[in-house]
Amino acid sequence: MDEQGGSRGGGLLGGALGSHGGMGGGLGGAGPMGQLSPYLNIDPSYLSTETPQFIHNEEQKRGALEKSFTAIGSSVLLGGALGGAFGAIDGIRHTMNLTGRTRRTQILNYTMKSGGTVSNTLGTVAVMYSLFHVVADNVLPEGEGDGTMEAVKSCVSGAATGALYKSGAGLKKCGMAGAVGLGAAALWSLVLKRDRRLSDYV
Repeated sequence: MDEQGGSRGGGLLGGALGSHGGMGGGLGGAGPMGQLSPYLNIDPSYLSTETPQFIHNEEQKRGALEKSFTAIGSSVLLGGALGGAFGAIDGIRHTMNLTGRTRRTQILNYTMKSGGTVSNTLGTVAVMYSLFHVVADNVLPEGEGDGTMEAVKSCVSGAATGALYKSGAGLKKCGMAGAVGLGAAALWSLVLKRDRRLSDYV
C-alpha cells in the first residue's frame, strides 16, 4: 500500500512537475511565461517595471478656473483659522471684566465674527484673482517656457484684483490696493514659486 501510495503520490507530483515543465521548465524554469512565483502564481516580470505607471484620463482635463478651486478653498479655510485666532485673542482682551457664561459667549462672538470676516475677504480675493488670471491666460500670449510670461500674468492679475477690491473706496485707495496686489503677486511668482524648497508644496 505504501509503495502504491508513494508511487501514486510520486506520479501526481511528477505529473504536476511534468505539466509545469512542459509549460516552460517548472517553477524555477524560464519558459514563455518567465519565472513563476511559487507564492503568488504570477509572473514577477510583470511587477518589475522601471518607471511608475499611473492611470490618466486624457480626454477629461480640468480647465484653468477649475485648477484654482484648491487655492480658493485653502484661502477660505486659512482666513477662517487666522481670523478666528485673532478674534479669540481680541475677545479675551475685551472681556476681562466679565466672568462665567457671559464671557464665554462674548469670546465666541468675537471669534466667529472675525473668522467669518477674514474668511470671506480672502475667499473673495482668491476668486477675483483666479478670474483675472483666466482672462490673462486667454488675452496675453503664451510664454517660451521660462516662466517669464506666467509671472507677468500673475502680476497683472494681482494688480487688477487689488484695484477692483478697493474700487469703491476712492482713487487713492484703489491705486494703493493695486500696488499691494502687484507686490504680493510679484513676491509669489518671482520668489516663492521659483524656490525649489517651496514649489513642491505650493
